[in-house]
This record gives sequence, structure tokens and C-alpha cells, in this order.
Amino acid sequence: MSGRFRLRTFFILFLTTFFIFSFTKLGIASADMFSGNFHSFEEGTTVATVPIENLSQEEARQRLEQRAEQWRTKNPVTLQLDNKELVFPESFIQFDIEATTDKVAAGEQTAFVTTIDRSYIEDIANEMGHEKFDRVSIDEFIHDIEAKASVLAEEDLSFSIYNYGDADAEVLQETVGEHSVELPGNVKTDLLIEQLHDQVIKGERAFSVLDHIDLMHVDSHAISPLATAIYGAVLETNFVIQERHISHKLPGYAEVGMEAKVEPQTGRDLVVANPNPYDYRLSIVKEGNEVTVKVKGFPLEQETSVAVQSQEQLDPDTVVHYSAFLDKGEVEEKQAGKQGHAVDVVRYTQTKEGQTDTLISEDYYPPVPRIELHSIAAKEDTSSADREEAPDKPSESPDKRQGESEDQHPSIPDEGAVDQDEDPDENQRSQDLWEKDAPVFK
Repeated sequence: MSGRFRLRTFFILFLTTFFIFSFTKLGIASADMFSGNFHSFEEGTTVATVPIENLSQEEARQRLEQRAEQWRTKNPVTLQLDNKELVFPESFIQFDIEATTDKVAAGEQTAFVTTIDRSYIEDIANEMGHEKFDRVSIDEFIHDIEAKASVLAEEDLSFSIYNYGDADAEVLQETVGEHSVELPGNVKTDLLIEQLHDQVIKGERAFSVLDHIDLMHVDSHAISPLATAIYGAVLETNFVIQERHISHKLPGYAEVGMEAKVEPQTGRDLVVANPNPYDYRLSIVKEGNEVTVKVKGFPLEQETSVAVQSQEQLDPDTVVHYSAFLDKGEVEEKQAGKQGHAVDVVRYTQTKEGQTDTLISEDYYPPVPRIELHSIAAKEDTSSADREEAPDKPSESPDKRQGESEDQHPSIPDEGAVDQDEDPDENQRSQDLWEKDAPVFK
């Protein structure tokens, strides 16, 4: 009797436990059925890069919320405004998880539903000023952020407001480089300035000075002074110098390290490349004998400055020639000496990561020797003294000794008499710096 009672008690307890367990499971299943959480997602179903296959609606939502929050923390949004940077809080990007799971397609990849908190847009307007802000397509900026957030893009979310600016809006532009040159008095520059003024240096493209000149109608002597002014202005930007030449002697209109010689007959050119995604424009103004070139466009994201360093003054030698037409002791200066120069041109770039320096060129101008003309009688006296000190040495005729002197010190023309052409070997020292590592734009 007691055995049957224990068996009946066990059976009742088993049924009661089974009923409670089944009721709980069926209740949850019924609730999931009515709430839409009953089914699990099929194989291959993902949202952005997050797999949700075999998960219920609730499980999928939890996973998506977690991944979205991780992504927002890891990928802050920054906006470059002139030399300032705005950093937006994580709440700037909103993920609508419920709307995302509702539009998921079975077995396919779906993007997150994202929105931007537009209350932060007013911060941009206040920082820029409303006059500038009105010339910016802020909707395009918002669209780009939402697009990257919807796929949890693993990339830098740093933006420049000028990527969305009106390229024709003067209010958004500024002078990013400027240089002035005092023109030689005998050159005609008006037509050349007319041809180069307002020329556009396109984004991610190279700009050649010779390609923008009508050589048939300009004064060729004016090209290098204008090219020098352009070169000096471009040095203050982040533009790449792809080709540049200098003269054998520093011309009067150029500062050391700032010259750019352009010579159509030899094909020597000034070529610069704009690495930025937007265009810049040359503004050229002449006042009196001074011409000023400005590079205008959207502000650069970094501050740039140029310095001429390691300046070395090279003293000239004195070359002596002899003449039979001068009296004994008479000396005549045939050519005044001129110092030479050796300098390094360095560009400094300041970014949020710190300052970097780039060697742009090493310019070398050899000194011009001083040439003196002495009486040959002085040389004969010197030779006689030498013979007295060394009687066994064979004597030489004055003509022979004069010839040797001229061979050892070849005649150098007067600075003003002959146009000194550029020596390619001396210029190679400067050009190699750009041609080694500079990116090439077509």
C-alpha cells in the first residue's frame, strides 16, 4: 500500500511539473508570436557587418545595439573648419534598431537605419558664421555621414566643410600663398599677366606655366620674373613642385632660393601640382614695377611656412690677366667679382599631429670671379726674380709665359657682355630633390 501511494504521489508531481514547464514555454512562444519575435533569421542574414542569422528579433536587436554603440565609440566624427576642428559627441549619430530589424531581408545584407541629430548643425553655423554657412551644402555632409554609419564603415570620419562648399563663393575663399617680385625696368608684362591672371590650378592636377602662355605675343624676358612670383606664392601652400629651374647667376628680381627660370627655347618650365580635391586660382596684380601673385581658394587644412636656411656666401676668386698695353705697376679691373650663394629651401607644415619639414631644394649660384688686368712688365720682373733665385732653370720667352697664364686662367666675359645661360649640371643639384619622391599629377 505504501508503495502504490509513493508511485501515485510521484506521478502527480511529475504531471504538475510538466504542466508548469509547458505552460511557461508555450506562454513565451505565444507572446513572441504576437510580438513578432517568434521566428529566427535565416542563414546569411546580416545588418551592415553584423550577422544575425538564427537569432530571434529580440536577440538580433540586442546584438545590433551593442555593435552600433561600439562603432560610435570607436569612430568619432570630426569636421575641419579653417584651422579649427569640431569633434561631435557620440549622440550625433542615431541608430534606429527597431526600424532596422523591421526592414531586414531574409538571407541578405541590410544597412542600419541612421539619422543625424540636427541640433548640432547650429554649432557649425555659429563657428563658421552664417554668411559662409549659407554657401555650404550641409545636406550633402549629413548624407555622407549617414551613409558611412549605416554600413559601420571602418574608416576615418574626418571631413572638411569645404568639400561641401560652393567653389564660386568668394566668401569661402582666402589667399593661401602670396609673393611679390620687383620687375626689371625693360620688360613688358601686361599681356603675359593678362594670360596668367585667373588661371585655375585644378584639384589633383598639374599646372604648367608654358602651357598657359601664348609665346607668339609675349615678351620672353618677362616670363621668368612672373614664374618667380608664381613659384614664391606656391611655396606657401602644400602644392608639389614637379619641375623648376634656376639661372647660372641670381637675377636682380629674385631672392635667393625663390627663383624660377622658365625658358621656352629650351623647354625649361615651372610645373606645380595641386594635391587637394578642390581648385585654386592665380590672382596677378601689377602696381608700378612690382607684380604680386596670390593663390586663392578654400583654406588649407594645415599651416605652411617656408624658410631659406643654411645660407652660405661664396667669396669670388681673383683672376689675373696680363697686357702689354699697360704701364708697369698699372692695374685695371676688367670685371668686378660677385659673391655666390648656396642655400636650402625648407617647407614647414603644421598639422594636428605636429610639425613636419620638407627640403624643397638646394640652390647653388657659383661666385663670379674678379678679373684684373696687370702690366706684362710686372710679370717679367717677377719671372726675372724667379730666375735669379733658380739660375739653373731654363728661361722662357714672355710670350710663352703669357700663354701659360691665359691657359691657367681662361678669360671670363664681362657680366654685362654675355647672357649667362643656365648650366644644367649645377641645376641638377636642385632638381633632383623634387624628381625623386614627388607624386606626379597629369
